[in-house]
This record gives sequence, structure tokens and C-alpha cells, in this order.
Amino acid sequence: MAKPVLVSSPTKVPAPPKPQRAVQDQKLWTFSFRYWKQHDLFGLGVVDGSWLASFLEKLHDLSSKPVSYIYSDPAVKVAWRYHSIDWNAKNVPMARSDFSWVDEDYRNNPEEYEFYQFQISMALGRVIGFWDENRVFNILLVDRMHNLQPSNYSDYKIRDCPVVDNKFTELLATMQTRIDLCQSEECHCRDICTELQQDLIHKPENPAILVPVNTELYGKCINCLDSGLAESMADLLSIAVGSFE
Repeated sequence: MAKPVLVSSPTKVPAPPKPQRAVQDQKLWTFSFRYWKQHDLFGLGVVDGSWLASFLEKLHDLSSKPVSYIYSDPAVKVAWRYHSIDWNAKNVPMARSDFSWVDEDYRNNPEEYEFYQFQISMALGRVIGFWDENRVFNILLVDRMHNLQPSNYSDYKIRDCPVVDNKFTELLATMQTRIDLCQSEECHCRDICTELQQDLIHKPENPAILVPVNTELYGKCINCLDSGLAESMADLLSIAVGSFE
């Protein structure tokens, strides 16, 4: 009887293993502000320097800890008031669907991308966000008044926390108001303001610098322009910077 012929088959190379959750959880906390936004009841209109220092200190503290730190120990979770958002809780003013500025892949997938909060302090409010696929915590809202999920600490009340515009936004808004005041389509000043406004928005290579000055210094700058020592405020700034080189 003929002996059977053994035919060798190529060895199947196993697919590389997916990163294990345990390995991911050992990475340090990392934060992203790509989805952060001021929103009604979640603005920065009532914060001050002390609050900002406390907020940054909390992010600094967590940035030195592994991701698993916040939920591996129940006592730690309680201390940081870390928990998922209960959208059915008493007086919750928003639904998950209201986070329209968040990509749909995250917003419409609560099973994988649950929204969480942790506290800055009992009196200073909460931070709202979610973990993305890279185990980066994406901050969505800074909840100064603990409005997203009110508690008995605030008698379940929703408290005002107005949005505040930055100086650049205020400048653009002021320019738009001046533009709107001019009813004439042939207004030369209107054309100049409109062009400048578009330059500020669409040409970040020519940034604007907003510097608060007192009345005396402002007067000196105007005198320099009136006397012809400089053609613009930009020229004055260039001369001043050049004197230190």
C-alpha cells in the first residue's frame, strides 16, 4: 500500500491583537477641547481667576494619573463625583441630542461614548465630557453652576450661568453693528469695515492683537499718528518691538 503523501500547508499568521482595554487604561489622562463650547446655562460669565486656577489644577492633577484611576476605586469615584449623566434625573435641562456640535458618530452612540461628569469642587461645579476611541477625555461643557444634573446641594435649581464672548468676538460683533447702522450700499466706511471684518475672520496669517491701554497711552499713540511719526498702530507696535531687539 502506498504511503500517504503529507502536503504541508502554509502556516496561518494570526492577526495582530487589538489593544487591550487594560493596556489603554494605563495611559495617563489626556484632555481634548475640540468639542468644548459655551452654551446656555454653561457659560463662563460668572467665573473669576480663582475659579480658573481651581479648574486648571484639577486638569493638572488628573493628567498625572492613569485613566483607570478614576473608576478602579469606588472611593475615588465618589471623591471626584465621577459618574455618567442620568438624562432622566430631576430637572435635567438638556438631552443628549441637544449636543448638536458633537459629531454624530459620538452623539448617537451612547453605548460606546457615554457622557460623564467629574467635579472641580462641590462649590465650583462640574466638567462634562466623554471618552473617545483613543481614551482621550473630550470636554463638552464646563458646568460652573452644576446645571446639567442638578442635585439636592442646589435644591435641584437651574441657575443662570451666562455665556461671555471673548474680546475678538466682541470686536467682530461691534463691527457688524456699525456695518448694520449704515443703510447705504455705497457707504465707503461700510465697505472698509466689511473688508476688515472678513480679513480678521478668514486670514489668520494676519492676526489682530487686542491690548487694553489707559487714556494717557492711547492719547500718545494718536499723537504719533497725527504727527506722521507712524502710519498706523501696527507701525507703532513694530517700532516698539524693534527697540528691544
